[in-house]
Amino acid sequence: MRFIFLLSFLLLFTACKESGKPGSSSPSIVGKWKPVEMEVPNMSQDEIQNVMDNFLMEFTADGKYRGEIHTEKQAGTYTFESKTGKLTIVNNNGTDHKEEVFTVKWEKDLLLLVNKEGTVKLKHQ
Repeated sequence: MRFIFLLSFLLLFTACKESGKPGSSSPSIVGKWKPVEMEVPNMSQDEIQNVMDNFLMEFTADGKYRGEIHTEKQAGTYTFESKTGKLTIVNNNGTDHKEEVFTVKWEKDLLLLVNKEGTVKLKHQ
C-alpha cells in the first residue's frame, strides 16, 4: 500500500504541459523525464532513492502522461497554465480520477514540480 501511495504521489508531481504559443522561448515538457532530486519530508531516503533509480514519466503533446516504476504503470491527463504556472493533473487509473494542482518552476534545464508535499526536480531524457 505504501508503494502505491508513493507511486501515486510521484505521478501527481510529475505531470505538466507547457502550453506556450508556437515559437515561444518557454521550455517544453513534452518527452521523457526522470527525477534527479527530491525533497519530500514524508518519504524515507530509501523510498526517494528507489524512485530516482526506477521512475520514468512521459508527457505527450496531446495532454496525456504515462508513468512507470518497476512493473507499476499509471496514466492520466494534464493541463498547464503557463501564465500562472498552475499545473492540474487527473489520474485516470482506478475509479476516483483525482484532480491535483501544483506549481511549475524551472531551474536551468530542470523541471521543478512543487506543492505542499514537497519538490521534485526532473531532467529531460
